[in-house]
Amino acid sequence: MVERGKRIRFKFIKTGELKYISHLDLLRTMERATRRSRLPIRYTEGFHPRAKIQFASALPVGIASLGELMDIELTEELLAGQAMQEMGGQLPATLALKEARVVPPGEGPPMSLVRGASYQIRVEPQDDLAQRVDGWLAKETIPWTRQQKNKVRHLDLRGATSKLEVLGREQLELLLFFSSEATNVRPQEIIASLKLVPLEIVRTAIWGQGVLMEPLEKGIE
Repeated sequence: MVERGKRIRFKFIKTGELKYISHLDLLRTMERATRRSRLPIRYTEGFHPRAKIQFASALPVGIASLGELMDIELTEELLAGQAMQEMGGQLPATLALKEARVVPPGEGPPMSLVRGASYQIRVEPQDDLAQRVDGWLAKETIPWTRQQKNKVRHLDLRGATSKLEVLGREQLELLLFFSSEATNVRPQEIIASLKLVPLEIVRTAIWGQGVLMEPLEKGIE
């Protein structure tokens, strides 16, 4: 394990009211935190320099998370624990840092390494929840159309789903594939296709091949 480095990956939560802020607002919040910290942040060049921050995967508005990932680049090598202490002191409890690791030289951007994400979902109780899910999983494809302003995207919900498990009358566990070459399916779309009403969605982990990502062999075939 690399102990010191110029690129630190943080695992953090996003909960409470902050689950309703956009990805852009999250980036701005992290930029303000880096400015308040004593970290030797590396900035982009140009007339409007920005802190070099990269996220592994944008989180849809309204979804909480227990394991988001963010890289911050530095101008000098630091211990991961030292960087976590400096950065963590500038963040609210609803964006608390949980872990930090040095990213080894040669590892690509975090977004390029992500292969999926897992979610815990609570829905309005349904006596036939297991039957609905079994019927859904039995289908080879589940076409879905997403309308975004002037764009229409055609998705296959079933093809993007690695795991969908019923944990009771109101609990589901979901594991979605992500792709850097296609539009990623959202957990809300899976729930809507099952004609269920979501009460709470929490991303529990990001899966991939990089530092602090859940390894593929544990859950994605």
